[in-house]
Amino acid sequence: MDDKAMIQAIAEDKEWALEIPEEGVYLLSMPTTGDRSQSVYVVFKEDGDHHVALLWSHVGSASKFGDPWQLLDYNWSHTYGALARRNGNEVVLKHTEIVDPGDESALAKALEHVGKTADSIEQELYGELDLN
Repeated sequence: MDDKAMIQAIAEDKEWALEIPEEGVYLLSMPTTGDRSQSVYVVFKEDGDHHVALLWSHVGSASKFGDPWQLLDYNWSHTYGALARRNGNEVVLKHTEIVDPGDESALAKALEHVGKTADSIEQELYGELDLN
């Protein structure tokens, strides 16, 4: 199964909205808790001998983290995904998943985890305001 077909199958199975904002970039919007939702981006790449999916989801502005050490503390205390600065002032939760073309279940699980975790961090930073 190719990348696009895999993402489309996951989106259809999970009933998530799927957009392709630019060639090779997939944007999935998924419900999280209550009326909240979260957007997760996916790009597929080759990394050595592995085909991988790079996942990321916006959690907030870097200005919401008073101390940059907070990002590193978070990364140390969580085993799945890492906070990173992207495009200057944006903080995202990122994760890299090795893709098995015959089994989209691991990728679907990773997407769901990134979305829910990013939304949880966003709630910690902004309260009930849902940015995605």
